[in-house]
Amino acid sequence: MNDNTEQKLAAYRLVLDYIKVFLWPAILILAFAVYGDKLFKIIEQREIDAFGLKLGKQIEDISSNYEAQIAQLKKDIQASQEPATLLKKVDGIQVNLAKQLSNVKQSVLLTKTQSVPNRKAQVDQYERAGFNAILARDISEALSQFSAAQAIWPDYHNVSEVKRLLSKQKNQLHDSQSTAWQAVFDTILMQYSWGMPDDIRAQFRQVATK
Repeated sequence: MNDNTEQKLAAYRLVLDYIKVFLWPAILILAFAVYGDKLFKIIEQREIDAFGLKLGKQIEDISSNYEAQIAQLKKDIQASQEPATLLKKVDGIQVNLAKQLSNVKQSVLLTKTQSVPNRKAQVDQYERAGFNAILARDISEALSQFSAAQAIWPDYHNVSEVKRLLSKQKNQLHDSQSTAWQAVFDTILMQYSWGMPDDIRAQFRQVATK
């Protein structure tokens, strides 16, 4: 067994151990990612009781995001990234998973004046426009879109975290050629990409530091 293979296996074991210790509640979600269609058919007919609420298709959004993050993590392991980098990504998955599961409960309490589907559609639109503005290196437009998303649903995905990052770095981002943009791309992809649309994620991977 060569050194490269040893390194891959060591990183893989390290990440798996971390997942077992800190992400054990996510095993159910991973099952949805693996067995997808069959379990979703069951959900359409039955409800799952979690957090004292009856949940159905809301699990699908959590599952797809989790699946995307785990798929990327597996690619990173195969690319022999440094264990510290991998652990940072796993930690991000843990935080975002807990956050989104918590949001399932909160969303039910916030439907008196506006339905969740309508609110979700609006914040999704602002979030996508914000990511596109970041890719276009337009700090003013990006801040505007993420501010709008945060106003509607501050705990949705990472809209508040992205807005905070942009606000902190805005003085360095008015110049589209600033090297600070690269740090923003890398930070968003590594820490704040939970729930990011697949096509947007692909574009961030293209501009992120290799």
